[in-house]
Amino acid sequence: MPISDIVSIVVSLQAAQALAAGFGVPLVLGAHTHNTDRIRFYSSPDALTADGFDATDAETSMLASIFAQNPAPAKVAVGRRANRPTMRWALTPVAANTTVYKLTIVYAGVSHPLTFTSDASATVAEIIAGLKALIDDLALGLTTTDQTTYLRVAANTAGAYFAIYVDDTSLLGIAQDNVDAGVAADLDAINLVDSSWYCILSPYKSAAENAAIAAWTEAHAKFFVAATQDSEVISHVAAGAADIAATIKAAAYTRTACAYHHGDGTNFAAAWAGKCLPYDPGSETWKFKTLAGVTPSKLNDTHLTNLRAKNCNFYYTVAGINMAAEGTVGSGDWIDTTRGVDWLKSRMGERIITALANAKKVPYTDTGAVVLETEVRAQLQDGVDVGLLRSDPKPTVTIPSVASQSTSNRQARYFPNITFAAQLAGAVHKVGVSGTVTP
Repeated sequence: MPISDIVSIVVSLQAAQALAAGFGVPLVLGAHTHNTDRIRFYSSPDALTADGFDATDAETSMLASIFAQNPAPAKVAVGRRANRPTMRWALTPVAANTTVYKLTIVYAGVSHPLTFTSDASATVAEIIAGLKALIDDLALGLTTTDQTTYLRVAANTAGAYFAIYVDDTSLLGIAQDNVDAGVAADLDAINLVDSSWYCILSPYKSAAENAAIAAWTEAHAKFFVAATQDSEVISHVAAGAADIAATIKAAAYTRTACAYHHGDGTNFAAAWAGKCLPYDPGSETWKFKTLAGVTPSKLNDTHLTNLRAKNCNFYYTVAGINMAAEGTVGSGDWIDTTRGVDWLKSRMGERIITALANAKKVPYTDTGAVVLETEVRAQLQDGVDVGLLRSDPKPTVTIPSVASQSTSNRQARYFPNITFAAQLAGAVHKVGVSGTVTP
């Protein structure tokens, strides 16, 4: 009796296909305890709820901001950190007589607005003591410490998330200043399990954590939007500044974009990435994007000058339209250029690998070289089609002859020196118009 009389087996032969990198997939770098997986993928905020997350979790808030955009990513990765940071803030008052100091603490999803009014002979010590008493009276899971020149507000539990907003940064400076808890090791572990994501977003936005993530990102061909609420980013001039935006610029990072917003919990960085990542790499600009659920920052000319001098992005209102600006990475280059070139390089490699895997063999001959040339040309044409590359002048490809290859390369079956030349299409960010009107 043949096996087929009992068991029917159908096997379909499918050509090998190189795994495509996920250039539209963000990674929210959380510190939850809802499961032990290093990474899980979600297609909606509701899927988080089913996994045990609630509305007070930072991951839930960030995914809600990402999926609220149109377009929005098809899925979002949530990474789990084992090295959970202990979140803390520094509030630095400027003494002003009979002045109202306003701040809001958001803890476990509940907003707590606080107001302190200084007396007629105000001192920094008086204001710190007044704010400390107000926060202590809330009896939240926070510890306040008078640091003489500033008030420190820290979570009692590692990984706990809370937000602070100040009404006027010229009166009350603010910075998230927790130390790096070991985020690079967490990223290594997450990336080892699954690396099919591209853009890192973190709810823990201290300068130390942002700097560590940025350094990791530059070494791993990913992208990072470093969110910051630190008031020094807008109040200090670029020359000699030590804030996170100045640090990222000084490092000339090409894979990290600093994003300032006055309200940490409104998730400007997450919403911005959620809006732009669904576009084909190179087809978009990250400037001018209007974001659902994000309130624009009120920025004066000095703030804008300082932000632009540090290549730091922001969200503001122009002619009644809320929009993101400027769309730059730390080096001053454009986000869409970094992402587009990453995509072009990755997809070209995937095409060549797939061609090699699906052929009986690609011979080390001039005929075989044409197979390689075809894949390079095809990917360059894809780059033209999505708007990353210019069609005029048309991209060119140069393939060396087999006769020009060294004996050692032929023996090693290594085919080097394939080159191409193409020009970026870029995007219009500023317009000049002149003309005359006559009667």
